[in-house]
Amino acid sequence: MTDSSTIASSSNRTHVHDRSRERGMRGGRGRGTRGHRGGLNSLFNQYQNNHHYTPKTIIQTPRQVKEWTLFNENNEKSIGSSLLPNQAPSQSYLTTSQEPSKLLTDPMDKKKKLIILDLNGTLASRTPNRQSMYVRPYQDQFLDYIFKYFKVMVWSSAQPHSVTHMCQLFGAYEEKLLRMWDRRYFNLSTSNYNRKSQTIKDLEIVWKGLGEENEFDATNTILIDDSPAKAIVQPYNSIHLSEFNHMSPSFLKYGEDELLHVVHYLERLRTQSNVCHFMFNEPFKSMDPTQKNKVNEDDFKAYHYIFGQEGRRLHDFNPTKQQKNKKKEGKGKEKKKEEEEEEDKEIRKIEQQLEITKL
Repeated sequence: MTDSSTIASSSNRTHVHDRSRERGMRGGRGRGTRGHRGGLNSLFNQYQNNHHYTPKTIIQTPRQVKEWTLFNENNEKSIGSSLLPNQAPSQSYLTTSQEPSKLLTDPMDKKKKLIILDLNGTLASRTPNRQSMYVRPYQDQFLDYIFKYFKVMVWSSAQPHSVTHMCQLFGAYEEKLLRMWDRRYFNLSTSNYNRKSQTIKDLEIVWKGLGEENEFDATNTILIDDSPAKAIVQPYNSIHLSEFNHMSPSFLKYGEDELLHVVHYLERLRTQSNVCHFMFNEPFKSMDPTQKNKVNEDDFKAYHYIFGQEGRRLHDFNPTKQQKNKKKEGKGKEKKKEEEEEEDKEIRKIEQQLEITKL
């Protein structure tokens, strides 16, 4: 994501543009009106012609360049903006959601379904300085499961460099990701790309964007995202987790095992012929951490990643352990102080002996 200085500069430019446009509209001789219509037509043409905004200064990985090229080749016609108002499920989608799902008992029928993963807030929680992140507890169990039984891709509203950083959490599994999509794939205008805008994840964009590789539709696609608003176009294909924030009072007090509940739910979806119908009738329900029967030690353990650096460190947020560690640190400091005082005593004794010897 852009840092605060970039956002501020972008915002200032936008305000200057708005003020100049207002002056043009007030300027008489009809020129302001024509200018205003021209601006609207330009924005409309941007959507119609599928002119996705790509910052010139962005540094992309070879993979991101390749996927972006493929996406544009597969979408010669406009896909529309993921920000336009009044988006709603299509009639054909609603019809699909009412087609009964069957239990797949034959392993040959269990073709891998597609999971589309969000990153920040769903799997990761970035630190305030945006230089590192903590990943939700039970990360390894979750990743092992989904990559074994599903095809997996990433679609995040973060900018390309941020997606690259956060995808460190996949480790060796990163190579198995079907796609790593970022903010560019929402088809936003320049101003909306550079500011925090509410975006929508229309799965039609994914199905079209995969081109010849696509074997997915509403019956076998699952979006995992912490924001219900992202899924208003296909509301019955989404698993909505609670937002993960490693600094939240709830997490620091109760921990969490949300990813384990997602795995249990996915195990049920995996055997359904129409996940859209199944999720319509039995949507995923996020667990209330205050209602947990038992709190496990692992509920507080989250891996910490520093962006751009290899490796990770397991951090234990368990409050009781942190208190014990503080006590240990306190005792350690007291012991060290006592040792230093003993050393000082010994030194003073030696000095006194030397003084007597001199006399």
